[in-house]
Amino acid sequence: MLDNVESYEELEILLHLAALGGPSEVAALAANLRIPAQAAQPALEALTGRGFLSSHGGSTPSYRYDPKSPVLDQAVRDLSLQYQHDRLRIIELMTANAMERLRAAALKTFADCFRLGRAKKDG
Repeated sequence: MLDNVESYEELEILLHLAALGGPSEVAALAANLRIPAQAAQPALEALTGRGFLSSHGGSTPSYRYDPKSPVLDQAVRDLSLQYQHDRLRIIELMTANAMERLRAAALKTFADCFRLGRAKKDG
């Protein structure tokens, strides 16, 4: 589950909206969670893209917890319980996942440097 939640903002937003049960606009959500709206917006879009949320509205969209499957819903419920009982452990796991993603990206970039047959860029 934590592989689908990549930042602390995403975690807080997901759990907040799941508990809220109704829609929330970006500004109100950011104010309630005490995070900048500039950080909330990309997190909301990422969670929507991963099937956790739905968005509604035009110029000021609102977001609602709306998991696309019962499996996602159960995973969020389990995560919420874990987060309530052992917040530090969840943050440690998220940090470890972030470090692993960083390592994997660095290895891919390094490996791409040695790919044969790539056109060289002019100077």
